[in-house]
Amino acid sequence: MSSPLSPWPRRLMAPAWVLLSIALLAPAALATPVSDRPYVIGANDSFEVFVWKQTDLSMSLNVTADGFVHYPLIGDLRVAGMTPAQVAKVIADGLRDYIVEPKVTVLPKLFDKPAVAVIGEVKSGGMMDYREGAHLSDYIAVAGGPTQEAKLSQVTVTRNVEGGAVNIEIDAEALFAAGDPAVDFVLREGDVVYVPTKFTLVDTRIVVLTATGIIGILATLLRGF
Repeated sequence: MSSPLSPWPRRLMAPAWVLLSIALLAPAALATPVSDRPYVIGANDSFEVFVWKQTDLSMSLNVTADGFVHYPLIGDLRVAGMTPAQVAKVIADGLRDYIVEPKVTVLPKLFDKPAVAVIGEVKSGGMMDYREGAHLSDYIAVAGGPTQEAKLSQVTVTRNVEGGAVNIEIDAEALFAAGDPAVDFVLREGDVVYVPTKFTLVDTRIVVLTATGIIGILATLLRGF
């Protein structure tokens, strides 16, 4: 009988303790509402916006009674009646003047419970119930494991701390190759795990306004495998 994670490359097969975590956490996984219809954002809803490697642009937003949110650099956006994917596209399009190829994810707050999010190159990511003491590998396992396109050497955990948010970059290849406990740390409530794709050529563009008003652009190039 094949493993539930058998689509993983052989060298990334999860150890038994990761497979066990699926059984322990699977009932808590909640990526999308159970419905044939896509989730639609309504007035007075709340959702999380996550922009990869841009902690200043990753935040919680509350929809007003008339269906708007205010987002930095873009302004007021009417989001009522849109799906999270549609809102993510609108925000990404608005950020293209400031960031090259912005990677934006919108996650609705479907319940008032502590949560962790796993997004990016995983098979069934989304919001999941927070479980005290659960590790990074537990949540990635519940998300179905990484896809073939996952760049495990640059997994990012965005964590809210006093005074803002921080990005914790992790080389998770050792974790899935041998269950390295030094990499597999315990996640906190509100953490967002992002598994990027391979072959990212341009990640960020920083726009700098000089004294003369000329805009300079600094591009950071990252080569994939």
